[in-house]
Amino acid sequence: MKFEQIPTFTLNDGYKMPGIGMGCWMGGYGRGEEAARTVKIALELGYRHIDTAAGYRIENEEAVGKSIAESGVPREELFVVTKLG
Repeated sequence: MKFEQIPTFTLNDGYKMPGIGMGCWMGGYGRGEEAARTVKIALELGYRHIDTAAGYRIENEEAVGKSIAESGVPREELFVVTKLG
């Protein structure tokens, strides 16, 4: 199953940002593999907005990045957002 159409918001620079994103907070320290698996599935389903944060302090950023890199989805199709501490 894939999303046929995810609503978007047009930003001031003309880019269209998906209005639905996959959150990467997985509930606890050391849950990187769970985050990686979730991001992999989300990208396969058609998600193009990935929401993460260093402030979650669960050290999943590397696993999320690896899933994105391995997905084959062109970087220009993705919106990876984060929150700072």
